[in-house]
Amino acid sequence: MRHIYLEGKDIPEAIKAAFHDYSGKTFEARVCESVQLSGMYWDGGSRSSYRAVDLATGKVASATSDSTLPPQFGGPMSAPTVQIPPGVVIVEHCIFCDKDMGLRIYVRPEDMSPLLPSGGDAVTDDEATVIEYTCALKNTYGGRKEIRFTEAQAKTGITRERWDAAKEACYRKGYLNKAGSVTNKGRNVREMRRGK
Repeated sequence: MRHIYLEGKDIPEAIKAAFHDYSGKTFEARVCESVQLSGMYWDGGSRSSYRAVDLATGKVASATSDSTLPPQFGGPMSAPTVQIPPGVVIVEHCIFCDKDMGLRIYVRPEDMSPLLPSGGDAVTDDEATVIEYTCALKNTYGGRKEIRFTEAQAKTGITRERWDAAKEACYRKGYLNKAGSVTNKGRNVREMRRGK
């Protein structure tokens, strides 16, 4: 399942309407043809709610007719799996341990086009290395510094000059922010390169 990180401004209003009371900024699309509707009841401060949105009409409906009761109170013994019809997305609002994790949009591959961010600039191997190690590792830990570069150099052979040039290019292209953290655009580059 491919993950694509989205900006709020790129989300169609019909999809936002599924959870009109959500005011956060975390949006993620997952490309798939079915989704398992798990965690539909409160358990340990966690719960997911699901809604289906017709992309053509904007009509919002419940994604399931099953009970949201836990199994011990008559709910389903296993999480139901729903096939996503063409032209429809399933939107999940996830609360995990009392933290709002945002909206996940499950969408069929052929319906993904309206959600895709612009293609952006081509990414070099060195830029991809910077993005990968920035996503994967903290830069300082336990007294160690420059962990990202050190690990990247050990595994890929990238030099300090190439690392610094690629890091600057990633910032200019919007893959890293001023603090050196990976942006949604950078996360999407990582996902696309992993999907090759």
